[in-house]
Amino acid sequence: MGNTSYPVDDSDPSDTENEPDENQTGIDEYVEPPEDEDEDDNSGAVAAVGAGSAGAGAAGAGAAGAGAGGAGAAGGSGAAGGVGAGVSPEPQTEPESDDCEAEDEAEEETPESPGESEEPTDSTSEEADGDSDNSEDDESEEAEEEEEEEDEDQDETVTITLVVDPLSYASFDMQPVVKRVLERFRDQVELELVPAPVRSIDEEPTEPRNGMPLDSALDSSRLQTTEQVNRAWIAAMKQGRGDDYLRRLWIEAFAEGTNLGESKLLELAAEMSLDLNKFEEDMANAELSTGSVGELPVTKMDTKVPASLNGYVRYVKFQTLLATEGVTPQVLRPLHEFVEEHGPVTTAEVMEVYEYNSQTEAESELEATVGVERSEIGVGTFWNSA
Repeated sequence: MGNTSYPVDDSDPSDTENEPDENQTGIDEYVEPPEDEDEDDNSGAVAAVGAGSAGAGAAGAGAAGAGAGGAGAAGGSGAAGGVGAGVSPEPQTEPESDDCEAEDEAEEETPESPGESEEPTDSTSEEADGDSDNSEDDESEEAEEEEEEEDEDQDETVTITLVVDPLSYASFDMQPVVKRVLERFRDQVELELVPAPVRSIDEEPTEPRNGMPLDSALDSSRLQTTEQVNRAWIAAMKQGRGDDYLRRLWIEAFAEGTNLGESKLLELAAEMSLDLNKFEEDMANAELSTGSVGELPVTKMDTKVPASLNGYVRYVKFQTLLATEGVTPQVLRPLHEFVEEHGPVTTAEVMEVYEYNSQTEAESELEATVGVERSEIGVGTFWNSA
């Protein structure tokens, strides 16, 4: 056989393993890929393995042209280069480890990601809004129920209407019974005083039935009709003092026997601190009812069986009618509270309300009550707050 010369490779085999081909993509470039680019890490590893395989194939092809022995040496060198470039087990483990660590970190960070952390917050907020809406609905329903209960309570109040006039002694004489009804059924009844139609004064007052004061010198002929006193009473109503003014008229007319002419009507209005200009204007423009309602007073009650009674009505009659509405008497208040609310009151009114057996007993109780004082007005004895 002839001598065949082979090119001599002066490089150290160990250097070949440590120094990869400059044309190959080095494994070190893929050791620390960005943690959030998993797909790039995998493609880099595949590229490294492919590059090593390509280098091994090129070295084997060159050696095959020289001879079988060279092919073996070159093949071994190419194989070594290929392993060093991309198929060595140790370099491959590092990217896999980095990928696993990246995945582990991603899994650990997942609960803290903004998107997932906001979802419970939104859900909680929606629940809170739902609870708030439900709470508002409940409060609204409770308010409506309370209003309905208040309306029912108001519906249970029985209105007692008395048709009277300032010169009707029978109307004044029934006040002890009226005071008893108001005190025993307080907060359950409402009293409404209505002017009777204008009438002529053509008869003397009836005799007292309840001991209310009546001046025997009263001359009804001093007034021809009830027109002026009704006008004055209506004018006082316009200023919210109708009931108080009517009480003053009754006391003046029957306890003192006063002539209730226009000048006296204006004087009483001034004593009550009413607006006199408005009072006179309202007197002039007052709308008066006409006709006849029969004997005064006329008592009307809006009970289940409507009642309309003429003349004097006893307490027991009121009690019977109110019982049909489920209204029952209440405990009497202390005497001084009654006087404070209704004063000045007569001895006869106190006797009726507190059911004293005699005028002497009633006056003894009144005189012993702190905060109550006695006063004489005309022919009557009255009691007021001290």
